[in-house]
Amino acid sequence: FRFWEAIEAGSIPIYVRRMGNVAKKSNCPDAFEDVLATNPPIVLLKDWDELPSFAKKVTEAEIDAMRRKLVTWANQWWTNTSRAVDAAIETALRTRDDALALSDDEMKMRVAEVSTALSAVKEQQSRAADATKAEKARQQAARQRKAQQRRDEKAKERAKRDADKAEKVKEASQTKQKSPVVPSGASSEQLARLQEASANIGDGRLKITKSIVSSLISYPEMDETILKRPSFEWVHLVVLNILKKANYLPNLLSADEYDCSSAYMQYPINRASFIIKIVKEVAKDLNIPPVFVNPQYVLERKQPDRTRLFLCFLTRAAETHAAGTDTKSVEQRLLVDHESTAPPHLRSTH
Repeated sequence: FRFWEAIEAGSIPIYVRRMGNVAKKSNCPDAFEDVLATNPPIVLLKDWDELPSFAKKVTEAEIDAMRRKLVTWANQWWTNTSRAVDAAIETALRTRDDALALSDDEMKMRVAEVSTALSAVKEQQSRAADATKAEKARQQAARQRKAQQRRDEKAKERAKRDADKAEKVKEASQTKQKSPVVPSGASSEQLARLQEASANIGDGRLKITKSIVSSLISYPEMDETILKRPSFEWVHLVVLNILKKANYLPNLLSADEYDCSSAYMQYPINRASFIIKIVKEVAKDLNIPPVFVNPQYVLERKQPDRTRLFLCFLTRAAETHAAGTDTKSVEQRLLVDHESTAPPHLRSTH
């Protein structure tokens, strides 16, 4: 009755043919088809998904015209329906009167005709119910396919994002491993000097590092096992003892940087900053570019030979500061120190 109630209220009904759950059986699958057969001026949709697009394109003028037509149609429909009901009643009364005048044989024949007609109606209703069920199943399957397509598209997008992210991480990792940190200010001459100085100081070889650093400090012990893959905490302890022993760079570090267990030093960026500070000062004092160690690799315990080279350069800079030696003497010392332990092809010829 909501259909008629909407019309009486001056509204325009929006009607969608039955498309409920296929498992639910309707007693009257085509109960409204007689009304729809009269082509009422209402909004008739195949699916509720069509409603948003209809609401966007319909105009106020179209709605007003539809409402006026609906009033005329409703009056005509009720008039026709009333006449049909009156005619049915008159026919029923006439049939009853005629039936009372029928003989037994004629009555049986009429009953048989009615039974046949009822059977035909039931068969028609059964076919209509099967068609409605099939339509519901088709539409349900269509909705499920759409839902699955949306899920598949989202899964593909998610997989693509994950793959792109993994590729970027891989590229960043490869770039990080292949590209050393070289400041733009380092000239080819400075890099050549660094290579020569590194070679003559042992290129961070384990035994040479142990000998150089142990010549200045006795604690912590230059244990070869630790030197093979030194941790940041151990490197921090060695650096502080070298600075303290030679009174080197006394005002460079903050109180937090002196304490490796401080909250400040728990952040990787602050640990890297600690290394960078030392590297810059050592490079300046030894007149070499600050590219002999990557702070990130020190934190990650990668390239331990570069970390050992860093400790060797720091020791030499600290010893030079303690002895008051000038830069030229430092350069000469870097070239002659451990000359006998350098590979023959790297030994100085002067």
